[in-house]
Amino acid sequence: MDAKKYRILLTDAPENLSLWFNGTIPSPALSILAACVKNDYDLKTLDLSIEKNPWEKLKNTLNEFKPHLVGVSCTHTCQLNEVVAELKIIRKFAPGALKVAGGIIFSVFYEKYLREGSIDLAVIGEGETTFRQLTKVLAGRKDEDEGAGMPAPVKISASKALADELRAIDGLAFMANNELVKAAPRELLKNLDEVPFPAYELYPMAKYTSPTFCGSRAFGVIFSRGCNNRCKFCSEAYEWNYTMRKHSAKYAVDLIELLYTKYGRDIFVIGDTDFLFDRSWVLEFMELVFERKLKIKFHIQSCCGSVIKNQDLLPELKKAGLFEIMVGAESPFSDVLKNLKKPYSNPEVIDRTMKIIKANGLLLMTMLVWGTEYDTQKTLHEGLKYFDRFSDFVCPSPLTPYPGTPLFDEMKEKGKIFVTDYALYDQAHVIMPAGDLDYAATRRVYEFELFKFFNLNYKFYLKMFSKNKFLRLNQRAYVKLVWIHAFESFASRFGFSKKLFRHEEYGKVMSQRS
Repeated sequence: MDAKKYRILLTDAPENLSLWFNGTIPSPALSILAACVKNDYDLKTLDLSIEKNPWEKLKNTLNEFKPHLVGVSCTHTCQLNEVVAELKIIRKFAPGALKVAGGIIFSVFYEKYLREGSIDLAVIGEGETTFRQLTKVLAGRKDEDEGAGMPAPVKISASKALADELRAIDGLAFMANNELVKAAPRELLKNLDEVPFPAYELYPMAKYTSPTFCGSRAFGVIFSRGCNNRCKFCSEAYEWNYTMRKHSAKYAVDLIELLYTKYGRDIFVIGDTDFLFDRSWVLEFMELVFERKLKIKFHIQSCCGSVIKNQDLLPELKKAGLFEIMVGAESPFSDVLKNLKKPYSNPEVIDRTMKIIKANGLLLMTMLVWGTEYDTQKTLHEGLKYFDRFSDFVCPSPLTPYPGTPLFDEMKEKGKIFVTDYALYDQAHVIMPAGDLDYAATRRVYEFELFKFFNLNYKFYLKMFSKNKFLRLNQRAYVKLVWIHAFESFASRFGFSKKLFRHEEYGKVMSQRS
């Protein structure tokens, strides 16, 4: 058929993540895929995270647009229930559309969702090249409906020629004649600059806002994929095979400049796992920011070792706009650090890192992970106190065994995963017991220590009135989040549960005729 008549819908499910992620940026994966195919097909994007009535909007879009193919992605594990609900609506109101899914969940559990019919095709691993090749094959089918009506269902099993073409696409999995077909693995891109900028022009950019970072002025960006460290709980490092690949510094600053000039964004939350890892890259990044006279502010993440190694760059980075560094310190206890497979096991590395950041007048956000076999109530209590000495924000989370990580496999084998609802894998809910505690005791300890730390700590409330606007706004949002989770914990003494986002609306939509 005429490729321009092949209708593709890329839709992102809403997220039930309070105020942290829902509606802050377009889906990184889908917005890039949109850029890859926007000039070749009849493409529509739909981000349900910014819709007041997301399920009704999805139903109406399916009825009006009548897509041949619908692409979805599961950005966060805790978003899975919403993604599954999204797929059910697609199956009901667009039965002729091929459903293609990507992201780490579908890369790990592709067989489950293919066999049960939730999806027709799974993109495993890096998706840009796979999706381009897939759409070219599908849109090029001579027997494809070219009308404006709802397309007829495509049965891969009914066409040996189609199945053979799909088998030749690396990184793809599907069912053919009741058999699972998994093509060869997709090689990782060697040059990330081949990836186009996200297709922001296809999204209502004015709707994206970040309450924790000055609202509509802030925006999230990422200039690398993966991490060279092997922390056993990290799904991002696993997903990219424990390697880090970076866009060029020019690509990064070009993207910032686009968002700065076209969309009025001047505060950037940079999501690279270790921004300071490559010294020469950082130097070029700073040089370009100064050269282009970009009046921006930015938050970064970095590993302790990279902060120490590049501490002499922090004054110039601050001049370029750096205002905050987030470090994944995790714990001040050596046995815990070793168990997590952190790149260091000496707590003095953490201590030195925190002092360096604060000596440069930067905000410090410290991540704490609790729940290993070496953890106790004492390690949580002392860990919170330890990080609170220097940190502007201490962000504790229970150790979470994300699917696909070595931690998930280890804990599953040991029978220690007590929560199987992935909606609760949000770094706020206890998933498994810590140390010698049973699951119930682990929950009680975690909730009790966090309640004391946040509610009986005068510094926690003083920060809400800080003269530093970033500290003030972030802290107010953080207080809100703490109270949301505190209420949830006390309201669910016998087990956590999380309702589907806009579950009543979803029920009404699914009760309607297709």
